[in-house]
Amino acid sequence: MPEYNYMYGKEAFNYNKAAFDYDREKEDWDSFLVRKESERNSKSNKIVSDAVNHPAHYNKGIETTKYIKSWEMNWNQGNVIKYVTRYNLKNTDVNLQIQDLQKARWYLEDLIKELEKQNPY
Repeated sequence: MPEYNYMYGKEAFNYNKAAFDYDREKEDWDSFLVRKESERNSKSNKIVSDAVNHPAHYNKGIETTKYIKSWEMNWNQGNVIKYVTRYNLKNTDVNLQIQDLQKARWYLEDLIKELEKQNPY
């Protein structure tokens, strides 16, 4: 049985007729390869879509963006909440966690500066 290597993105997939549910009676080999690649693409796109629209680090209980919108927060308030609530869920690297908390602090300090400018006393 012939083996085929097919490039998809950075990965090469080895299609061996014996490794899949190829049935010569139902479809020819080329159609089989197209169908398998299409199935692989649709699974890959679904994962990317979820990572873009609903990343795991935003979905602990209520999604962070829904919470921010429900309280009608401004840019600085929303970013403080966003960085504080996800810092330990987005990254396992402590340095990156600290970086997210530093971002939250920056937005909090900017919010305080805005309020101080408005303070007449």
